[in-house]
Amino acid sequence: MKQFVNKIVTLDNIKQWAERDSVIKETVSQHSFKVSAICIYLIEQINNSGLKENMKWNLFALKAIKYAVLHDFDESVLGRDISHVVKYNSYNGKEIREVLNNFVDFELREMKLDFINNDIDPEVKTFVKLCDWLSMLTFIIRNKRMGVTDFNNEEKYCLEKYF
Repeated sequence: MKQFVNKIVTLDNIKQWAERDSVIKETVSQHSFKVSAICIYLIEQINNSGLKENMKWNLFALKAIKYAVLHDFDESVLGRDISHVVKYNSYNGKEIREVLNNFVDFELREMKLDFINNDIDPEVKTFVKLCDWLSMLTFIIRNKRMGVTDFNNEEKYCLEKYF
């Protein structure tokens, strides 16, 4: 329990987009809250369409909320947010992600926290990724309102992924 709590506390200290100029900074905890809130909102909208009684849907919704809350827990293991520019570069981004994921998986097993990344359904990952993009868009909008114009590529990326 102590290791888990320490990692949760770490998420309060890690700033996302630390390498970028921005007026507003957001911690991983703040970001994860937004992703989870967006996830819950979308699930409720879908529930209102009549799926509340569907057991398969209810299990999906539970898994999605759990994953949304913990989707960036790996950053507490790494001790920082790794830039999208690094993780998704065309030269070796795939290899970097693989090495980081392997390290995180090892550390989570060592701490007996491997339930966090344990067999996430691809559909759940896709749904939470949509929530992640929408959360990133809120961060970009907040910064744009403060005069930061450096997130145009990321805004375009979020909108392309969303629509």
